[in-house]
Amino acid sequence: MRSGRLAALPHEDPQEVEHQRQMWRTELDAESPAEVEVADSIALLRWKLRRIDEVEHRRLAAEVLARLDDAPEMKSLKMIEGTLTALSTMVNVMTSAIPSDRNALDALLAPVDATVETLAKVEDASPAVFAGQKELVDAVGRLRENSWAEIDPTTYASVIAAALGVEKLIPPARQAVDAARERIAVDLPLPGDPDVARRTRYKRDCERQLEAEMRFLALLRARQAQMATSGSFGPPVPA
Repeated sequence: MRSGRLAALPHEDPQEVEHQRQMWRTELDAESPAEVEVADSIALLRWKLRRIDEVEHRRLAAEVLARLDDAPEMKSLKMIEGTLTALSTMVNVMTSAIPSDRNALDALLAPVDATVETLAKVEDASPAVFAGQKELVDAVGRLRENSWAEIDPTTYASVIAAALGVEKLIPPARQAVDAARERIAVDLPLPGDPDVARRTRYKRDCERQLEAEMRFLALLRARQAQMATSGSFGPPVPA
């Protein structure tokens, strides 16, 4: 941040840094060597201010993420996403390997039961997230009751349909939890950082230097205009 020249750091794009330099030369119509020097100084100060903002943004983001890991809403989101994975796996298995007998069905229902159990836990922690989980539980129960003699394809299909119905409810559920995550990010009180005060002071110093450079550029051009009119600099123009 205290660099005396405008140069890219390892994580910065050199072309973007050079674009910053050329942009300020163009915006300020810098033509004379003195004007170019002032424009480059302004570009450097603007880049420093950008770096300070990026450092602060990264600090805040890191603090928020650390706090969010322990937030109930974040735990709920992870549970929901894990259940989505289980549901997707369950549907894929059931549609790709139709059981031919009771033993095959029993083997297939083991992961299905685990998925249903996970759904119940999510429903207890976050009611109405999986509003279709009751239909899935009922369909699995009917499949188990009616399959002692042979597997009923209609009931079997109803389990898959119920699972797909539950899965479709995931996007709005995730949006609701994401909204809670954003609220947490805004509301979280952040601990003090001893470097914040130092960065704040340095940012104000850069802003004051930026204002001084702009005043100097205006003074420089006023004197150039005076010289063009009178043929000499004459008495100094007050800043």
